[in-house]
Amino acid sequence: MYEIDFLSIPLFTGLDRIDVARLVPSLVRLEVPSGEVIIRQGEKCESLYIIISGTIRKTNTQDDGIEMGVSLRGNGECRGIESLLFDAPSSATAVAEEPAILLQLKRYRFDAIIGKHPSIGLIGT
Repeated sequence: MYEIDFLSIPLFTGLDRIDVARLVPSLVRLEVPSGEVIIRQGEKCESLYIIISGTIRKTNTQDDGIEMGVSLRGNGECRGIESLLFDAPSSATAVAEEPAILLQLKRYRFDAIIGKHPSIGLIGT
């Protein structure tokens, strides 16, 4: 797997080394090309994405059609956590502004972690 300090990722700060070691095999490394949509606003998100490198642009189109956006860099920021926590459609679209490396965590693994460590849900919301 890509050389990553998992304990430095904000989402995992509440986990000990053993829990992180159990989690790592569940993470899927994705190489995302520039322009690829990772999450679409209004759609149900079935995975959490951790940005390891590259830039992801998060945009939210309001009811009046105005688009609000912010860029996030690969510093352990997460996308999709609110959708997973609240079982709701995504509130924003996430698109790779440049080639990016992400770690994907499927819903069932996320749910198992939250069940064991509920405070993780407070990080990143």
